[in-house]
Amino acid sequence: MWTRHPGRLLSLSLSLGSVQGVSRPAPRELPPGVSRRLYHATPPPPPPPAPSAIAQANPGENDTPTRTTMAETEPVQRELLPDDVLPVEYTLKLEPNLETFKFTGSVTIDLKVQKPVKALTLHSRQLAFDSAYIEADGVKQPVEGISTNVKDTTVTFALSEEVTAGKKTKLVVDFIGTLNDQMAGFYRSRYTATDGSARYMATTQFEATDARRCFPCWDEPARKAVFHVTIVAPKGLEAVSNMIEKRSVLLKDGRREVSFMPTPLMSSYLLAFCVGEFDFIQGTTKEGTIVRCICMPGKAADLQFALHTGIKATEFYNDFFNIAYPLPKLDMIAIPDFAAGAMENWGLVTYREVDLLLNPAKASQAQKERVATVVTHEIAHQWFGNLVTMAWWDDLWLNEGFACWMQTFCADAIYPQWALTEVYVSVMQSGALAADALRSSHPIQVPIGRAETVEEVFDRVSYQKGGSVVRMAYALLGRDKFRAGLTSYLNKHSYANTESADLWQAWEDASGQPIKDLMSSWTEQMGFPLITVDKATRAGGKVTLEVSQAWFLADGSVKEDDEKKQWVVPLIAGTSDGVQPVTYLKEKSGSIEVKTGGWVKLNFGQEIPLRVKYTPELLEDLSNVLPSLSPVDRMGMINDAVALSKAGKSSIVDLVNVMKGYKGEKNVNVWSQLISGFASLKKGLRYSSVDQKQDVNAAINRFALGLAKPIAEELGWDHKDADSDVTKRLRASVVSFVIATEDSDATFAEAKRRFDAYYADRANPLLHADIRNSVMKLVVRKGGDLAGTLRKLREIHDATDDSSLRRDLTAAMGAAPDKGALREQLAWITEGGTVRTQDMIFGFFGVAMNTTNSENFGKDVLKEYYATQYDALYSLVGETSKMIFASFVNISFATLTTEDEVVAMEKFWKEKNIEGISKTICTGMEEARSGIMMGQQFASSAAAKTSFWEGVSL
Repeated sequence: MWTRHPGRLLSLSLSLGSVQGVSRPAPRELPPGVSRRLYHATPPPPPPPAPSAIAQANPGENDTPTRTTMAETEPVQRELLPDDVLPVEYTLKLEPNLETFKFTGSVTIDLKVQKPVKALTLHSRQLAFDSAYIEADGVKQPVEGISTNVKDTTVTFALSEEVTAGKKTKLVVDFIGTLNDQMAGFYRSRYTATDGSARYMATTQFEATDARRCFPCWDEPARKAVFHVTIVAPKGLEAVSNMIEKRSVLLKDGRREVSFMPTPLMSSYLLAFCVGEFDFIQGTTKEGTIVRCICMPGKAADLQFALHTGIKATEFYNDFFNIAYPLPKLDMIAIPDFAAGAMENWGLVTYREVDLLLNPAKASQAQKERVATVVTHEIAHQWFGNLVTMAWWDDLWLNEGFACWMQTFCADAIYPQWALTEVYVSVMQSGALAADALRSSHPIQVPIGRAETVEEVFDRVSYQKGGSVVRMAYALLGRDKFRAGLTSYLNKHSYANTESADLWQAWEDASGQPIKDLMSSWTEQMGFPLITVDKATRAGGKVTLEVSQAWFLADGSVKEDDEKKQWVVPLIAGTSDGVQPVTYLKEKSGSIEVKTGGWVKLNFGQEIPLRVKYTPELLEDLSNVLPSLSPVDRMGMINDAVALSKAGKSSIVDLVNVMKGYKGEKNVNVWSQLISGFASLKKGLRYSSVDQKQDVNAAINRFALGLAKPIAEELGWDHKDADSDVTKRLRASVVSFVIATEDSDATFAEAKRRFDAYYADRANPLLHADIRNSVMKLVVRKGGDLAGTLRKLREIHDATDDSSLRRDLTAAMGAAPDKGALREQLAWITEGGTVRTQDMIFGFFGVAMNTTNSENFGKDVLKEYYATQYDALYSLVGETSKMIFASFVNISFATLTTEDEVVAMEKFWKEKNIEGISKTICTGMEEARSGIMMGQQFASSAAAKTSFWEGVSL
């Protein structure tokens, strides 16, 4: 159970480390139950590292510079620091100044010298060095020279004498750094205090290669060490880190020196600390671990949902892994400026505010599910990623793919009423299939030579396909063997580093099955198969299916050697008579015998990340029984139909015929796939050369509304007390779809009524979070007084600190049906000073998705902006976060409709010569060309004529 501790926030520290008789500044008045300093009387001490932890963390086999097991790639030379000297412990002291935005630091690194050296090379970036010396067996020797390599982000300390192996050696360095505004390293974040003033806090983001921006270190995941951290916090501010406080001393100048207990053995990218003024609430797991949710002052009331989820998730993982969470506390803190969604720092997880703060009374159901799954994702990492860490970045998926699936598995156990396993198939697995159907994709296990390039593979393949492959393993192994293998893997490799083969071995040992052959065929090569049923023969109550596998590509292209790709494919068949035993297709083709006299569905339960194409007869059988299939199988049917039509593997007419079978559909996750299907049809129309686009668009809308409007009218626009959570989400999806699709005066009048009521009274429930984005877009698009409407939306934006609402507002303004207004919108986003850098992409996305009059209306405005304002955009975003900037690169391709435009945009970006975006450029080009090809298919299909749609009946 979780509780909140009233009064001022006391330091969470060991009683022996508390400083008696020290007066502290009186806190401001706090809401009931919200604390200012953390307190727990006698937390357990941190666990010692595993007895052989250092030997495990730095084994010689982990230093191998090349990896040759990837099926489709040449060996890549890893750029690693020399292994002649390794870190054992860091003693780090930092003194941040939130007025000058500088920090001073000192670090003492206990070293294991394995070979004689006369120089030490560490990672360092944007640091200046005051002094350094080395101490070997108690004898100090000065450093003769300090040289930095900007390209390699290293610093080398030249020694006056050689240090031999086996000596007890320390490196001591004093340095100075900048609290940057780039959301990387040790950086500053701006927020608005309760009195309305602008203030700053300091925080960290070290993954993948930015610990070196804070202190000189061995910034590689296999170079695990113990960290002793001391922070000197400015007057009136607090400090938190991975571990609990050991001692806290008030200095004469009013600053506070806070020392923390040593961390377990861990990688440098997992170290974290935050300095600022904080509110928070806390609770305790049933095992006794303190879980705390921390935020900027005035927002603690919105932490309760995340705290409840965090406690339940920690308890769930303790039980499922059969390994207790190894630290005495788990903090989760909301950061105003944050590039990613969250970061799993061991014991101090950092989040974007929108992914931790939530008011259940005002939040949409989608927001609740987002916060819950982000929390469960990050807590999964405390075991899978932190306790056991990948040896190098080419196994990033071991962290992210596992956590991506586990977040749903855990959250579904906490909130079973949300049907989150369905959400996984609808969002995560479908996203994985879309991303991995491109030639610009990559294997889940992707060779990484230079660590700085790893940000490009923090993508849907590493996360969502990785998670889908883990989900496949769970389905094939079963819960008990899957779990036993994980527990064995985590126990064997605790505080150490691993590769994918170590996990395969654990599952093989637990199950007795040849897991490596199966899993490596899915992780060591890019892409996934299309299973085609070439022939179905019925006889004697059985159906024999002749099947073949081939690489599925979104554009349907075929090149030389494509046919060589093949997978070990589990075939799971469901029939009108039940589920059949799993069989495996290990060759390019084969047959499967199924006992049934009725319908047959392959990939039953959508357990395997692949696509299926049926014979016309089998497809008709399935179309006739769609309502009797499970929601995930109904999702799979429509998702495959959309993808096959886009790839030219089936016709657009076939897609429409499948969609007709969903009349009366009331599952929200199935509806998300139907909505994607309609979006695909309309994109094909926009990209086509059809003469009467507006008439055909109206015909598609009538078809869509024939499916959606009866459901929307039954649900209504307002939530009801008796509504379940999934009903609320169904309303959000279907009613929002109708609002966006129906061009009627009545729909607009209702949207306008609700918006006006909300503008007059922000507490008015008429514009609830589940429909507000669609309502605001419609009011912008059809409201008449465009300038006045945009002014009102910006006024609401600047007055709220609700991150989710600000995102919706920024995106909605992109629906303006005037190019001058869109230019003004982009200027307001980038120059107005009120939209955070991390949120600007939502405004650009709103403009990109503007399809006024069935055309890519925002395309010309975006192209013009990139051509004329590139330098300003790169300075604002590119120099801040390459991860965020990659989204701006990708979106520049999203609206291109001709090959000439794609080639010109490719040339534009390649001339910029920006490191770390080459994959994004390739992906953007391929997605644009896929859209162009679908436009060509649409133009040549019967669906290009209004007469076809007149014949479509429901």
